[in-house]
Amino acid sequence: NAGPFAPVKTDGLDTFTSEEQKRLERLCGELLSRLPADRAYLHRNEHFEYLVQGLSRLPGGYASLDASRPWILFWILHSLELLGAFKRGPLRDQDADRISNFLNRCQSDSGGFGGGPQQRPHLAPTYAAVMSLVIAGSEKGFKMVDRQKMYDFLMSVKVKKGPLRGGFQVTEGGEVDTRGTYTSM
Repeated sequence: NAGPFAPVKTDGLDTFTSEEQKRLERLCGELLSRLPADRAYLHRNEHFEYLVQGLSRLPGGYASLDASRPWILFWILHSLELLGAFKRGPLRDQDADRISNFLNRCQSDSGGFGGGPQQRPHLAPTYAAVMSLVIAGSEKGFKMVDRQKMYDFLMSVKVKKGPLRGGFQVTEGGEVDTRGTYTSM
């Protein structure tokens, strides 16, 4: 019995992944149901403070993720969004501007975004950067994306012939897989 924790709704198609998801939900539910009721809750304020701090400075352990900086930014912003932080109001203009300025430094002359300033463009950080700009909601941020160059970048990584035609390389000369197609759409 998983207690008050409802399983995620599915489409009814059982796969290895969906079975693993059910197993994990069952295990988490069992662990959470053993906790006293006053301990099985989300510490929203602590999570909020940690995330907001991450918008300014990350602990040293994140240094190895230098090529993932737009992703980290997206995860922080999306987590704040899930916590309801923007129901209180949008990001302050200065925060949205800092985000836009940082991501502008990650934008390649070819139109995509790299994992950090001066890094080659890749579809994954491009997706994360654009989603971060959407969450930040800054008009300045939207305007800094060169849409024609973005289109040109997307077309430069689109596979034009062969058995993978229509798919997308994640970066020029990179692998072609579902991530490329998902993040380019």
